[in-house]
Amino acid sequence: MIFHYCKEGDSVLSVAREYGVSPVRLIEENALGDPDRLAVGQCLAIYKSSRSYTVRGGDTFEGIRRRFGIGERELLKFNPGIGDKRLLYPGQTLSLGRAESSFGPLTACGFTSKNISVSKLRHFSSALTYLVIIDSDLSYRSGCGSQKERELIDFSVQNGILPLLSVQPFGDPKRLADGLLKTGYRGVYFHDSTGHVKLTPYAEAMKEAGHIVLLPDSENLEKASCDWILVPFGDHRRSASERFSAFDENAENAYRTMLELPYSAIEIRTDDGHCIKAMPLADCTRLAYRKNAPIEAEPNGKSRFDFTVTVSGKHERRRILFDDIAEIKKGLSLLGEFGISGISYYPEWCPHSLPTLLHHCFDVIKV
Repeated sequence: MIFHYCKEGDSVLSVAREYGVSPVRLIEENALGDPDRLAVGQCLAIYKSSRSYTVRGGDTFEGIRRRFGIGERELLKFNPGIGDKRLLYPGQTLSLGRAESSFGPLTACGFTSKNISVSKLRHFSSALTYLVIIDSDLSYRSGCGSQKERELIDFSVQNGILPLLSVQPFGDPKRLADGLLKTGYRGVYFHDSTGHVKLTPYAEAMKEAGHIVLLPDSENLEKASCDWILVPFGDHRRSASERFSAFDENAENAYRTMLELPYSAIEIRTDDGHCIKAMPLADCTRLAYRKNAPIEAEPNGKSRFDFTVTVSGKHERRRILFDDIAEIKKGLSLLGEFGISGISYYPEWCPHSLPTLLHHCFDVIKV
């Protein structure tokens, strides 16, 4: 895997020629929504395949899959451009596997609202083991809920993803566990916004009912009572490699710890360092291009670009700090040092190139 940082005058075609790869694959694997707009300093990932195949007239998705003995999911995840319709055309170059050895198995958990479109989620479906749906409107007694939420649950099951419900524990633990069986969800992520509810009884009731249980890293639980412990990313001024290399909590539970991937950038006022707001990582390079702001590297590995805004008639200098795909990969490469095999992220905010990165680094577990 090679990372290319775009220079003034770079284009998809020139970068593809430089590395001897297909321009179409470069666009697909880096999820370039507008390939004619590359920001100076933008990071592009160049993936090499262990073997490839050039599509000829008359080839079909199923025929290629059988000829090379590749599973359907495997062929789709290494070739995101095929899409649900399995579209092929003569001259198209298909990747038949990664060139580098895998870091190992990975359990990947996504968090999303019930309002996400299935089409947007489909892009990440091959890189998810669990999907946690927040702000649910399901009734635990009847299993009734909105059609939108039902579609997400059904979509998850059809794509080998376990749908999990994000819920604040309340009432009788056993009744809550039994009621969940009617909803179609296969487990829960318990959050306690008050910080006072003991989570262990709820986790134990869920486990007894056969549910998957995810819990936040909290003092309100005995960590033996859950499947996974979720650790938030923390300070977004720190880079992914800084955050992951500093991880030393839960050493005895590392094998079932999920570390959150960076999913947001922060906008700060440069004169005093005040944080203005957070924004999706997926929007960073588009904003840099629009502001004609070159992306540069911070000493700690984060990326940044500066621009000027007008506030109440005065000019203010702003800076965006974010993790590019190379920095995320650097952080992911550290997971094995701690025996960690789980990550969590937010598909709606993460770079759309994340699924390709995960597939080239790990064997994402499906159910």
